[in-house]
Amino acid sequence: MDSRRKKLLDDVDFVWDAVAHTWITRYEELCDFRQEHGHCVVPRSNGRLGAWVEKMRIEHKKYNTLLSEENPKNSKLKTILTQDRVQKLNDIDFVWNVREK
Repeated sequence: MDSRRKKLLDDVDFVWDAVAHTWITRYEELCDFRQEHGHCVVPRSNGRLGAWVEKMRIEHKKYNTLLSEENPKNSKLKTILTQDRVQKLNDIDFVWNVREK
């Protein structure tokens, strides 16, 4: 793609990385939820945000497995969580396991 076309797309706020964009959008929604409710325990019934929070808990289990000594080097396991994203969620007191809360 030439630079002129890229600039045209940038000018209309084209999203180049949909996964990152969605993550940031839901994270901001979670911050708003926390501000309003005083916690990050979003019920599953809370639409997209509830589904995203549940997915983050599942992704965190994968993330921990990938970091563990028991994970085989040839594992095909992947996660959208990064150390930075985990830290952002920890910083707002995200509850990784609601059963332990």
